[in-house]
Amino acid sequence: MSGVKEGEVTLVPYDSRWPREFADERKRLEDKLGSAVITIEHIGSTAVQGLCAKPIIDINVAIPSLDDAPQLIKPLQELGYEHASNQWFTDRFFFSKGTKGATTRHLNLAEITSETAWEAPILFRNYLVVHPEARDAYATLKTELAAKYANDRPRYTEAKSRFVLDILAKAKQETHENRP
Repeated sequence: MSGVKEGEVTLVPYDSRWPREFADERKRLEDKLGSAVITIEHIGSTAVQGLCAKPIIDINVAIPSLDDAPQLIKPLQELGYEHASNQWFTDRFFFSKGTKGATTRHLNLAEITSETAWEAPILFRNYLVVHPEARDAYATLKTELAAKYANDRPRYTEAKSRFVLDILAKAKQETHENRP
């Protein structure tokens, strides 16, 4: 996996190797972190078949409480992850991993009960998987924004936020309607 340089927005077509890369990384994480984690999910655009993406595997690791996260920093560092200890992420612990100056993995330690850090990314992914028209609309938007903000990842991410929030609202409504 080639990865993306810090701050850049580089989209590539869907790569059928991404699910295997995630599965391999999940196995390494499970072996290293053991019973400290509840479950591990592949999130983000690389988790949606047919969707263009920044070639970075996004991973959510569910833990019982954020109070448990500090004890996992060292084991994650031993796997090559770098902890981003800053005020940007108050609902999760964020890590990145890469080679030769390019990021190939993003990992979040998130409370299993967190609506924003755990539930929302999974709802968004699942909605795009089930609704190819939403996936395709998202791909179009991402492509347009990547051209506009190729060297400004924060602006790129911010410009996608309305679409993401709209999809999350639809996903929550659909989930609510499908409950017994």
